[in-house]
Amino acid sequence: MVNRQENKESITIVWFDSNIHLYNHAKNINEQLRQINDYNLYYSEIESCINYIQSIDKEKIFLITSSINASQILSQINTLSQIHFIFIFDFDKEQSNAFIVDDLKFIGLYTKLDNLYLSIQEQIEFDEELFQTFSFFDQHEYLIQDLSKQTSDLLWFKLFNNIILELSHDQSAKNEMINLYRQYYQDNLKNLKLIEKFEHDYCSDNVIQWYFIRELIQNFECQYQNRIHYEKEKSLIVYRGIKLSREQLEKFKEYEGKHISINGFLAATRFRLKALNFARKSVRQTNFIAAILEIECNSEDFNKNIIFTDIDKSNEVSYQDDILFNLNVTFNLNNIELNENIWIIKMNISNEGKTILKKYIEDTRHQIENLNIEIVFARLMLDMGQWDQSQKYFERLLNNRNSTDQAWIEHSLGEIHHLKREFILARKYYNRAYN
Repeated sequence: MVNRQENKESITIVWFDSNIHLYNHAKNINEQLRQINDYNLYYSEIESCINYIQSIDKEKIFLITSSINASQILSQINTLSQIHFIFIFDFDKEQSNAFIVDDLKFIGLYTKLDNLYLSIQEQIEFDEELFQTFSFFDQHEYLIQDLSKQTSDLLWFKLFNNIILELSHDQSAKNEMINLYRQYYQDNLKNLKLIEKFEHDYCSDNVIQWYFIRELIQNFECQYQNRIHYEKEKSLIVYRGIKLSREQLEKFKEYEGKHISINGFLAATRFRLKALNFARKSVRQTNFIAAILEIECNSEDFNKNIIFTDIDKSNEVSYQDDILFNLNVTFNLNNIELNENIWIIKMNISNEGKTILKKYIEDTRHQIENLNIEIVFARLMLDMGQWDQSQKYFERLLNNRNSTDQAWIEHSLGEIHHLKREFILARKYYNRAYN
């Protein structure tokens, strides 16, 4: 089975089995797993497997291994935060009987592929519904620290929100996006069918269902959904039931009274009981903690921050999705308290993120005058150490940019290649920038 080089989604399934090359089912296994999760890697050598796991920064890894190999690999990865869940699968039923896994991330031991697939699917659904990724920052320290390092995730989502609204929005742009998706998911039949359905069925009226990101962000700007609510709602408290790791809970306690952003859109509900039911959902692991985000919203917060979707009327989506927060929203983390074995995390919308973004843009433009906001965004990725992503973005800008910006784009590409120790390419772009 061939391993692709890059994952553009949040979950990677890693299958480690020293005998994986001997299994006749290997090709079919990959086809079936890709209907559940697109990006899956297979290893028969432990060193290369562990090296890959250690190299991961943002993604969550679902590890599958055999009883024979488990004791060998688990002792080396049990402290790695990248490992989210562990599954044991044995083609040979006999080797499973005497094996016990003592790990909080362990889901189960399987000898039938269908049972393994079902368990993985359940955990992915739980992960999407109950687990969130957060970024924390101290608003009192941003004046004296390097913003690109301290608050990089916050800045990324706020700048991304601005950039996405400036992108071309015609049929040609839509076709370009569809072609990129088809190329990436070229042998994933399930996703290809979804892409085809999107191509034929998508319109701006059903943007929430499709999550077409530009028009979704534009909906926050236009506020069409909110107009009927302005007179009804002077203030509003909404809820989101989640699970936290013990490390996340400690982080919330540490940053009480400070600020937090959600890495993406945040869906919530006006009904506390719904959030409570989700928070109390049973999961196999005992190391996850039930919590509710309790978010107080004032009428002025509705502007560009919140969409009232009433999406919970549909059976096709989550029951916690009747309120949607924009991906660039920053929250005050006001209070954390334990109430009847549920952690209640009280928050409200803050304008501090806008202040920090403004300062970052001003600081960047002090270094390089009159930079286009798209170049500021690309340089943020460079400052964050995301060299490959920054390089791709600058290369795209280079193909669509006027001569005024071209020198700075080429200079930045020179910096990236220099950092990657590709000195010949770096010199090429530096020379072009200064000519």
